[in-house]
Amino acid sequence: EQLKVMQPNPDSAAGIEVIGLLEALKAVAGAAQAQQSVVFVDARCAEQAAAGIPAKQVGRGVAHEVALARRCSPAHARKYLGWARTVITELPNTLSELRNGRTTEWRAMLVARETGWLSRADRARVDADIAPRLGHLGDRRVERETRAMAQRLDPAGAAERARNAERDRYVSLRPAPDTMTRLSALL
Repeated sequence: EQLKVMQPNPDSAAGIEVIGLLEALKAVAGAAQAQQSVVFVDARCAEQAAAGIPAKQVGRGVAHEVALARRCSPAHARKYLGWARTVITELPNTLSELRNGRTTEWRAMLVARETGWLSRADRARVDADIAPRLGHLGDRRVERETRAMAQRLDPAGAAERARNAERDRYVSLRPAPDTMTRLSALL
């Protein structure tokens, strides 16, 4: 409630401290939200199963509920839920850094994304190595170093991931305002 009425501090030293504290608060809130999201999905799926919904349909609509709560698209919510489950269940060191406000939600997501194809044991090794450094590395460096560690641990899996990525290539053309066109490519 106090954050809603908080006025910016004109003192530069105090102001930068407030910015840092608010960033840490966002990280702590992100960790809590990820954990609550995973618990919510599990509870909702259990409710659906108990209500007799066929196993193939259990979980339908849950990402939409999370999307409404997070004020994002269902597609974004599905990605978020995958990331959240990975961080909560398989990246304990990264989760600890996030819970303690020492890294950002985005960096935790990068670690989850770049280790997504590894075995649990290899993912745990990467997590143990990269997590203590998350607060000191930039986003690109986190991404590069996590990917490099993952590739060293499972070179065959890295090659397979690259082959699969080729299927995701696309070029799209969409109209834009003022008689312009938006050309996008993933190559």
